[in-house]
This record gives sequence, C-alpha cells and structure tokens, in this order.
Amino acid sequence: MKITVADDSIDIEVHKGFIYDIPMDRMQTPAAALDWIHQICVDKQWGRDNAPMILDAIFDAIPSDMWSGKG
Repeated sequence: MKITVADDSIDIEVHKGFIYDIPMDRMQTPAAALDWIHQICVDKQWGRDNAPMILDAIFDAIPSDMWSGKG
C-alpha cells in the first residue's frame, strides 16, 4: 500500500491499478474527517489492515486547529 498526500487529496494505492481518493475539500470539519476514517478504517478490510498508516496520513494532512475547534 502506498499513500500520497497532496494539497487537494489523499490518495491510497490499495493495489496496483486501484487508488482510493479522499478529497481534502470533503474533510473540512471533524465530523466529515471522522466519517472518512470510519468509511476506510472500519468498513474496508484493507483499511482495517492498514489503519495506523492511513490515520497517520489523514492526521498529517488535516490542520490540528480543526480538531480543537479553532479552524
């Protein structure tokens, strides 16, 4: 699995030829980000198997101010 964080998306290459794209404009609130985390790390077997790596990428990409209610 390869994860690429860009300004506008987080791309998760699950396997060659299959990329799961998370648009950053759809993770603008804590609730929206948690929805994506649930969709990937709970609903997808490949997400459960790689949750620490996926969560690291998501938390690195989201400004910490958003989580504290300042963003």
